[in-house]
Amino acid sequence: GFCDTTIHAGVRFTNYVWNTGNVEDTLEYLTVSSSGNYSVTVTDIFGFTSTDSINVTFPNLAISDSTICFGDTMVHTVNQSGINSFVWSNGDTGNVFKSNIGGQFSVIMTDNFGCTFKDTFFVFIDSLKLQLSLGNDTTLCSGNYIALWQGASQTISYLWPDGSTGTIYTVDTTGAYWVIVTDSFGCTATDTITVTIQGTAPIAGFTATAVCLGNNTIFTDTSSTPDSANIINWLWNFGDGSVSTIQNPVHLYDSAGNYSVTLTVTTDSGCSASISKNVTVYPLPTASLSFTEPACANNPVTFTDNSIIPFGTISSWQWNFGDIYSNSDTSSLQNPSYTYTSIGEYYVKLTVTSSAGCADSVVSFVKIFTDSACFLPLQIAGLKLWLSSDSVALHSDTVQTWYDISGNNNNAFQTDTSKQPFWFNSSSVLNNNPVIRFDGINDFLQFTSGISNIRTAFFIVKHSTGNQGVSPLLGDISTYDWYSGYSTTLFNSDYTSPYIQQGSCFVNSQSVNPMAILKPMEYIILSVITTGNVNASNIANDRNSSFWMGDFAEIILYDTVLSNSERIQVENYLRYKYSPPVNLGPDIVANGFCDTTIHAGVRFTNYVWNTGNVEDTLEYLT
Repeated sequence: GFCDTTIHAGVRFTNYVWNTGNVEDTLEYLTVSSSGNYSVTVTDIFGFTSTDSINVTFPNLAISDSTICFGDTMVHTVNQSGINSFVWSNGDTGNVFKSNIGGQFSVIMTDNFGCTFKDTFFVFIDSLKLQLSLGNDTTLCSGNYIALWQGASQTISYLWPDGSTGTIYTVDTTGAYWVIVTDSFGCTATDTITVTIQGTAPIAGFTATAVCLGNNTIFTDTSSTPDSANIINWLWNFGDGSVSTIQNPVHLYDSAGNYSVTLTVTTDSGCSASISKNVTVYPLPTASLSFTEPACANNPVTFTDNSIIPFGTISSWQWNFGDIYSNSDTSSLQNPSYTYTSIGEYYVKLTVTSSAGCADSVVSFVKIFTDSACFLPLQIAGLKLWLSSDSVALHSDTVQTWYDISGNNNNAFQTDTSKQPFWFNSSSVLNNNPVIRFDGINDFLQFTSGISNIRTAFFIVKHSTGNQGVSPLLGDISTYDWYSGYSTTLFNSDYTSPYIQQGSCFVNSQSVNPMAILKPMEYIILSVITTGNVNASNIANDRNSSFWMGDFAEIILYDTVLSNSERIQVENYLRYKYSPPVNLGPDIVANGFCDTTIHAGVRFTNYVWNTGNVEDTLEYLT
């Protein structure tokens, strides 16, 4: 029946915990009104616990919602003993419910003990028979087709007079045509249409050229008629909002892509037919290149293809390096290297072609410097550490590891993501080179074993404020070797290692008293030559109590005292990498009378042109 059931665990226990999830169910009995597995864990007078469970099953008489076909009757029979009465919302009183209308219904069942069960359910009427339509009787041409005008979205199967099961039916004679359809609920419907044939439909057809963006697509009508009728009208829909009534039109698309083109042809007997095809306009690639700088004679220059294409692929590359001193200054590799033997200015041309045959070219100006401009720090003995900001491992946009590219594997790392510095990559910073930005609060990187015996150090560095308490470049766990000044000075006379205080320092290749160096608010090349060994365990942190606020781009450390010429070589390497000398490009030959603007680049701080005009101090000259 439907009455609640009480489960008894016995009264001899001191504690009861039922599995209902209700913390108030702590008595020796539990009253339940729904089917399920119920268990109780009890504690006896000796403190021992035991558990038992029991299944309780009530009659499952819930009535599911149902859908019936239009005109049918929904019948539901309750086969359950022990029920004394039924009250249905439609007026029925027996154990059988019937309805041929849709809506919400309810029932109240009362068992022999007077307990009740209530349920609500819905009956839905399938509307396919009401919706289905082939349309009004019509006049067509032989070869035209009929299809559902209404009800197609509900239909999953078709049956036409000839036994075919497609969604359309081709007509060729005057007469009545019917279709029987079925939907997902198994309901069927039928409709009939009378068709009068007035002639024979033409056979529509066309071809279209596949073109690259910027070229005309040529359309050719290939339509024909199976009888003596003549095609007299053509209507083209090019799929981009444009139309034409010319038999064989040409059309220029504004953008690349796939277009659904439809041609409708009409004969002098009034019969018409249509055909749709996809026409592709292939995109042009955008040619783009870059190359390693500085580029030096007798050193390979690596060229990188940066070309892009909206869709499709770039399949071929043709490079011309513009070297008049060579007969083999071309390449078909995507990312080639080329060695110039003479200094000078060269035009490099890259032509890229897509798999569809669409091409684009770009010309770039390359200035080749003397060999010395391509010096690398590895060429001087004693290199202990070489960190460049373009060689890092990132966690999202913060630095996990700054890789040592000296070959000594002295990587700097930070495992705590909250203390990882930010990797900042912007075209406006340091000639497109990234920097590592420390927040001055807790960001720092550390070395596994520390770097000892430092005698010559180079930094590309910038401070954010120029005055932020103790803000060290490097730090050590046992000494204050790199301890910084308390305000604007980079070093501290009380704590900074005397080997640094008494050494030689250079800012942008200019000799400076170490104790007079200020925290730089612009990027500088800082060179430090010590009079004895100094050490470093961290970058941007000293003893976890003070932190650098600002940017690092490169750190180079040697365990030897570099000569003056060696120091200048390293400084020039940093200068050429982060701020190459001005390059105005090739000579300009104006083809008209308009003013010409010469650009020197935006990475410099001062400009003096040779015009004699003291007001010509901008990065460009017109």
